[in-house]
Amino acid sequence: MELRIVKGASTLDDSGLYMNGRIYVPGDALSTFVGMWQQKIIFFNSPLAGKRLCITVLSTDSLARGLPQDLEHFIGLCAAAGAQIIFHTGGKLPASHIIVAVEPGSPRLAVSYLGAALRSKPLARKLVNKVRHGLQLAYLPEPAPFRKPQYNLRLGWTARLFTPAVAIQWPADLALGAWLFAGLMEFLAAGGDLDGNLFAAGAEKVVAPLAEPAPAPEAEYLPEPQPETPAPDPPAPEPELQQPLPPLPKIAAPVLRPPRTAPAGGQSAAMSRAQYPELFTGRIKYTIAKKPFT
Repeated sequence: MELRIVKGASTLDDSGLYMNGRIYVPGDALSTFVGMWQQKIIFFNSPLAGKRLCITVLSTDSLARGLPQDLEHFIGLCAAAGAQIIFHTGGKLPASHIIVAVEPGSPRLAVSYLGAALRSKPLARKLVNKVRHGLQLAYLPEPAPFRKPQYNLRLGWTARLFTPAVAIQWPADLALGAWLFAGLMEFLAAGGDLDGNLFAAGAEKVVAPLAEPAPAPEAEYLPEPQPETPAPDPPAPEPELQQPLPPLPKIAAPVLRPPRTAPAGGQSAAMSRAQYPELFTGRIKYTIAKKPFT
């Protein structure tokens, strides 16, 4: 597996090799080897090597439940680069080379400085610039003195005058660990340009190229199958003949009779047999008189 080499606060063009639990590096870098981080990066001539880094977490949560994940990532990077980590849980701050106070879960991001501005403000400004440009933040205020007396951070006179000390308000949704580490390395090396993405927690590991797969054995010769003769299509069903409908019955045309008209005087010629029985005793003959020339 190929390893990136960080010498001081710069990334070398040469690379190392990690194979079978051993690290192979260029010969000119062996004398300044410090450590390795997650089998991806090896540190040579690290400015953090041998430095006592005091970490104080401004929270009342129990350490048994663990620190925030990104803060652990930052501490792991510092330890891999050779720093001696000192955890401060209260009282007077111990003697150290750098002091970092972290306030996790803050609603906003801010970097402040502790003690004398002459020693601490340059470190705070370096971290602000690195985080602002690395995360491409729209705005991040310049460092100001840390004014939260409720935490009662007590620095001795020597630490107040000569030890760089910063306080970081660390929101839970921002991954700052890699960029804070890169800024801290550049500050101690008095120069350099480290890309924080190189130390990000989700950075992809360099994987060695896979060996070419062995060629597949040749398949035995088999005769080509003969195409099957397609079955003939079934004959289409003959259409059913429709039987002719029976002829409609003939209906005789109705006989139209002229309407009966009542005789002059307004009475009908029809008479009831029961009322006039004498008129129905014999047959009455009527004589039609014709007018001349008709």
